[in-house]
Amino acid sequence: MSTAKGSWSYSANVPPDTSIAAALTAFQHYADLAYTMGTTVQHSNDLVNYADGNVLSLLNDFITRERSLSFALQGTEALKVMSATLDANTKVVTITTCTDDTKLGSVVTSGPKKGQTAPASDKSAYLNIYKVHLSGDGKWRVTNAAPEPTEHSSERW
Repeated sequence: MSTAKGSWSYSANVPPDTSIAAALTAFQHYADLAYTMGTTVQHSNDLVNYADGNVLSLLNDFITRERSLSFALQGTEALKVMSATLDANTKVVTITTCTDDTKLGSVVTSGPKKGQTAPASDKSAYLNIYKVHLSGDGKWRVTNAAPEPTEHSSERW
């Protein structure tokens, strides 16, 4: 499955397992919403369908903070799913992604510096690990997001 929408793209190989496929679809919607929210600096009422717990709070808090600082994300981001595995006992799919947002930065949205690019740190593509769980209402939702804990993780892709 591949999607390209403006400056955002997503790719994943979907296995025949229906649970993993459903979790990947929910993750794809979450990632798309996260990018859209960051570039528009707008909250989405749809986010609760694809994220909950700490991930939901952190993304909403990020948008609130960016808006208060007059920043918005601008540029391209590409996510590639490297692996997706199901723990059938806990109904959790662990998804490892490679995220390339080396051309995604912050731009000032108001005031005398409107349109200027905010200072950026050195960036490189990186691996993240997401947990997507089957909620009690039957929907798959992202519940955890963390960087892969190895120092040289970029060497794997």
